[in-house]
Amino acid sequence: MGIASRAAALCAVVILWAASAAAAAQLGTARLSLVAGDVQMLTEDTNEWVAAAVNTPLAEGDRLWSPEGSRAEIQVRGGVQVRVDARTALDIVDLGRESFQLSLAEGRAYLTNRKGGVDRIRVDTPYASTGIYDNSIVMVDATSGGAAVVAVIKGYAVVETRQGTTRVSAGSELRLTVDEQAEIAPIGSAHEWETWNRKRDRVLADAAESLRYVPDELDDYAADLDANGRWLYAGEYGYVWSPRVSAVVDWAPYRLGRWTWVRGSYVWISYEPWGWAPYHYGRWVFVSRVGWCWVPPSRGAAYWGPGYVGWVYSSDTVAWVPLAPGEVYYGIGFYGPFSVDITNVAVNPVVVRTYRHIHVRNAVTIIDRDTFITGRRGRSIARENPFISARVEVGPPAIRPARETRRPIDKRIAPERQPPERIRKLKPEEVRRDRRPVPGDAGSVFGPGRRPAKCG
Repeated sequence: MGIASRAAALCAVVILWAASAAAAAQLGTARLSLVAGDVQMLTEDTNEWVAAAVNTPLAEGDRLWSPEGSRAEIQVRGGVQVRVDARTALDIVDLGRESFQLSLAEGRAYLTNRKGGVDRIRVDTPYASTGIYDNSIVMVDATSGGAAVVAVIKGYAVVETRQGTTRVSAGSELRLTVDEQAEIAPIGSAHEWETWNRKRDRVLADAAESLRYVPDELDDYAADLDANGRWLYAGEYGYVWSPRVSAVVDWAPYRLGRWTWVRGSYVWISYEPWGWAPYHYGRWVFVSRVGWCWVPPSRGAAYWGPGYVGWVYSSDTVAWVPLAPGEVYYGIGFYGPFSVDITNVAVNPVVVRTYRHIHVRNAVTIIDRDTFITGRRGRSIARENPFISARVEVGPPAIRPARETRRPIDKRIAPERQPPERIRKLKPEEVRRDRRPVPGDAGSVFGPGRRPAKCG
């Protein structure tokens, strides 16, 4: 690539960074914590339906489709899990600090809002809106024609239609017909979908050991850590977490997965089931006779980041290395006290070239530029350590994302598994306009100034 072309490409990426810095800094609220089958997603970045991957961050406006034989779980920071069954379309309309708004066009969703979670989750179906409150477990089923069932397992829910509102208590379900007639009845016997969800709830609730070592802000991810590694004391670092794969030859952090362009930044999507907290919070260290270990952040200092690594790149290769505690992360946006926002400050090359792990065996991951862009394995490259080379650029790669770079995983979905036309035509922004956000129960979601009537 010529000098003029490289300069133009760099300018284009800098513009993308500057325009998206705020959005990137707000990622981390929600992620896909489980993906089974051919789950697909449509985002602002992809602008097309693509295969979903575990540990992909989600943002407002993102859409999910779970076809036959598939299921997915969304974990929302603050103690909320949202699971969708097969043949389900779910849109993320709003991710506020105290409340969330989802749209269930059709299918089944199971929502857990633990005690001390968020104030309210709202689920919009074609003809109704369901408010789910603190310390509640609710199942919502919807058909594309407008019929719905809201079953409350724990706590309570408030369902509003254009006819009025109905409070549904634990042990009851509200059945809505296509002509918006409502009937309350006792919940029937648990079926396979409910049973599977209750087992999943118990797995997440059984986390114990990791809660002793992670800050309160990361309690939601303790089950992942308990199931996939162990804690040990490592001198100056205190208690650290060692994944079971750490002793495998050639394994290193930030290797099994890919860098995906998400809301203005390259974000690490780990394909390891535990790969959310250890790659987006804290730092890593290499401990003799143990291997790689994750050092969790201290309480009050748990800042989500796209992936805490140091970068160098050239016209042919991209390389990164896990950051140790106290080392500076250069990224787009602010990610805590040991980070620098490169939209305002230049990368310090001296800092990058002296990262602690650049001389640790297998710590530096090097891939060719095409592999970085497409996510597909490319040609083999020289293994010279690029962090000590004078012929590289430092900092996050100024590489304009391609269509493939915006996909969390390189996986093809058969046409018959893709969303049907009726789902493709739906627009989340239309849902936002049709059902306005309402704080608490201050008014009707169907119109400003309107007080919802009580139906029951």
